[in-house]
Amino acid sequence: MACHGNKHIVTPNLDRLHGESLRLTNFHVNSACAPTRAALMTGRTAMRTGVWHVVMGRTILHNDEITMAELFRKNGYRTAMFGKWHLGDSYPFRPQDQGFEEVLTHGGGVVGHTPDYWMNDYFDDTYLHNGKWEKQKGYCTDVWIDGAIKFLDQNRAKPCFVYLPLNAPHGPFEVPERFEAMYRDNPEVPHAAFYGMITAIDEAVGRLDKALTRLGIRDDTILIFLTDNGTSKGIQYRIVAGPLQNGFWHVVAARASTYAFRLRRWPKESGLKINEHADHLERPEKPWHPLEPGKLTATRARVRVGDVEKTIPVPAGAEEVELRLVLDHGSARLQTWFIDAEDQSRGAYYVEVERLSE
Repeated sequence: MACHGNKHIVTPNLDRLHGESLRLTNFHVNSACAPTRAALMTGRTAMRTGVWHVVMGRTILHNDEITMAELFRKNGYRTAMFGKWHLGDSYPFRPQDQGFEEVLTHGGGVVGHTPDYWMNDYFDDTYLHNGKWEKQKGYCTDVWIDGAIKFLDQNRAKPCFVYLPLNAPHGPFEVPERFEAMYRDNPEVPHAAFYGMITAIDEAVGRLDKALTRLGIRDDTILIFLTDNGTSKGIQYRIVAGPLQNGFWHVVAARASTYAFRLRRWPKESGLKINEHADHLERPEKPWHPLEPGKLTATRARVRVGDVEKTIPVPAGAEEVELRLVLDHGSARLQTWFIDAEDQSRGAYYVEVERLSE
């Protein structure tokens, strides 16, 4: 930001807030974004909450943790979040399970991640609104900010807690042209789109600040602006052929029951068969979008949950395989594999789980 000494960035609204606000100059975040979010939500060291990484199940906030949203809601506040949650995508770890009444969020840790809606690219995306996918209009930063403004307008007579974790300026670096154009011809700017994303945030924060004044609640509102982990500039995302390795997810069986685990190619909407080559699919316009035309040669599928595991053949032409396991109530590690004829295995990371019976 310009207020921190950058001579090229345009951030007038954030600069103004910086000038009139209390500043925490010895403030530190965690080693990655999800742990910072867990610590912020709970007031506890992130390692104690189950969140210590950004992928592979290490982002799931223990559902028995008490979040600030739960505390505010218990004390009569309306609670809402708009943006990047990244602390669990399924029950009972979603933001609506952790104290938030109104929720608009994307899946995973980045727009376009596996849990997100297929082909989201920051513009006119489909996001989860209170647990249901709904088409939105506009750039992601504006969608989150405008959602917060609408919520505050509807609840101006009530005390509110709004959590507004923007996914930008995290990569992929996508921004409306007018913002990127501000920096494209400046040789002192190393990444025009990244700078443009920050200026887009500045404009949206200015719109939020004006809305607080217009609604007559600015003098009674505490506005806290912080980073989750600093810059993400320079990180490029592309999913290539799956590595011959496997991680695990931490899962909780809510009750003793029979559970169906369905393994398939991602995304479900593509209709890809497990061992089908993807060359026939239309290439996305965005070069960073994770569509890599790989081909599997899986002959078996395997699932293990704690000490319970099962392996079944992969039928020729199958779009998915289903493995049923009888599980006790409680927490365990979930691992899934596709195995080829040479007994080489790779992680099967697109998994649907359904409880079938008591």
